[in-house]
Amino acid sequence: MLESRAPMVGLGFIVRNLGGHGYGVRSVLFSPDGTSIVSGSYDGTLRIWGTHGPFPSPLANRDPFRGHTGAITSISYSPHGTIIASGSTDRTIRLWEPKNGQLMGRPLKGHTGYVNSVTFSPSGHYVVSGSADKTVRLWDIRNEEPESVLFEGHSNWVHAVASSPHGARIASGSHDKSIRVWDVESEAAISNSLEGHAQAVCSVAFSPDGSQVISGSEDKTLRLWDVRSGRATSKPYVGHTQGVYSVAISPDGRYAASGSWDKTVCVWDIRNGSLALPPFEGHSHWVHSVAFSPCGTRVVSGSEDCNVMIWNTREDEPDGDIESGSPDSEAAEYYMPPQDGFNVQTISTPPLSRFEPIWPSNNVTGNQPRFTVEVKAKQMSSLEMFQQVVAHGCTDLSSQIDPSAYTTMAIHGGAMGDIYKGKLRSGLDIAVKVWRVSSMPEDGSRHMKRAMREIYHWSKIKHENIQELMGVVLLHNRLGMVSLWMENGNLKDYIRANPSSNRYSLCHQVAAGVSHLHMNGMVHGDLKAVNILVSENGIAKISDFDHSILSDSTLVFSETTNRGGGTLRWMAPELLLEGETPADRSRECDVYALGMTMLVGSLQ
Repeated sequence: MLESRAPMVGLGFIVRNLGGHGYGVRSVLFSPDGTSIVSGSYDGTLRIWGTHGPFPSPLANRDPFRGHTGAITSISYSPHGTIIASGSTDRTIRLWEPKNGQLMGRPLKGHTGYVNSVTFSPSGHYVVSGSADKTVRLWDIRNEEPESVLFEGHSNWVHAVASSPHGARIASGSHDKSIRVWDVESEAAISNSLEGHAQAVCSVAFSPDGSQVISGSEDKTLRLWDVRSGRATSKPYVGHTQGVYSVAISPDGRYAASGSWDKTVCVWDIRNGSLALPPFEGHSHWVHSVAFSPCGTRVVSGSEDCNVMIWNTREDEPDGDIESGSPDSEAAEYYMPPQDGFNVQTISTPPLSRFEPIWPSNNVTGNQPRFTVEVKAKQMSSLEMFQQVVAHGCTDLSSQIDPSAYTTMAIHGGAMGDIYKGKLRSGLDIAVKVWRVSSMPEDGSRHMKRAMREIYHWSKIKHENIQELMGVVLLHNRLGMVSLWMENGNLKDYIRANPSSNRYSLCHQVAAGVSHLHMNGMVHGDLKAVNILVSENGIAKISDFDHSILSDSTLVFSETTNRGGGTLRWMAPELLLEGETPADRSRECDVYALGMTMLVGSLQ
């Protein structure tokens, strides 16, 4: 097994080159939290690679995952990272536990041809598959003996499938040169096929809002389609010299990545269809698969040359992948050794600036306001609020949680809510934060609006240094937010329990998380060590979004709930000034709190 690194000096440079498969790599994917990469190969195995310092590569030096009797053609992570699905030329789909490589249940059988593509639905309850038998199937994996719904209409192999962000639609690309979009509820195509490619459609992906589909084809082009009208929204993206085998969309919807048989990876600007960066050159054979990291700053690619490569998509991006304790001479500039004290050191992070509006839509003119839903929390019960956030894209985890596994008493409590420990039916430990509105009935409306803001904002953020919101649940008739249980607790307690921990690395991780919030137009508003959790692998994750503010939200909250609260020691001075118009929390206030958090780290 080989692993090499190249120095991070600019756009398109290789962060890591992971070798280990005996045959070509057909499919690659980041885990939902960005801390690992899974690859599937023609050698019939899956491998998991660590992307952060505390992880070896592959994770825990485990052997490759084996179970298929044919080549692995496609892989997909469940939204919470607890299951991996794989499709194979053995005509089956297998489900795996990422932590131990164990197979889950029996193979999913039904296709009569190679399974060319698999993907999870956003809820994690279903797996979608496309096959050489010309069909698409939707599998309900909650059942002990999963059954599938059959979608028929293509006249040739189905090469690729994708699930829309809300799970209501499926897109499929076929060797018949067409793309079809299917309605899950009616089990039928929603319109005529999307036609325009001159050769086979090899890959498809939905835009973040589900209104558009991007496709890659053997005709060397990418195309962007409007789902409702079934028409291409722009001219073909031209730049590859051979067929485009894989496409992916960045989490913010601004960029597309493509992998081609011309051995290159390209990154495109969605707004104008032009190359955003020069082609990435490093593979020595066809590029079969590409995927963005959850934060959008990396692209991973898998190739016929048996290698998995991770590419930098931002200039001067610091290399967070160097393993602590073993500096690499080529990447020493980015290595931060552990120290007993806290010394000032420049940490390069992405610029603290907002992205431009997410994913242009053909259905909205430039002068039209975005569709919004005003939340009138004073008139809504916890159940109604629960239904609202689920309707806006949060996952309802009620059926997946073991109701007998909750702690009787809250593990932690604060002014606004209590945290209970529980378990998913799969055995995964979770934390459930419920809002304690009844303690202040005269101000219940304001607190419930804060609860809904936290849930909605939190659900929109995906980054390895931000605690992921898995979903929502009603607990004791109160609205609850579900996330992974962090056994290491908060950063303050973690540093006290582990005085030799690499504080430079932890500071860098927190800064990366804050930067991602800011680049997506979001302000945390209450950054401090106790609001930063530490995973079992020592990864810092920003949490507690009570005071977060997200611009251009589809849920609208009154300005009165954007101010007030916070912790004096970490608050920027302008927030303490009295006047008729109090200062709003801002990115600058977050940077001040970030500095205070780093300073406190030197005193503990």
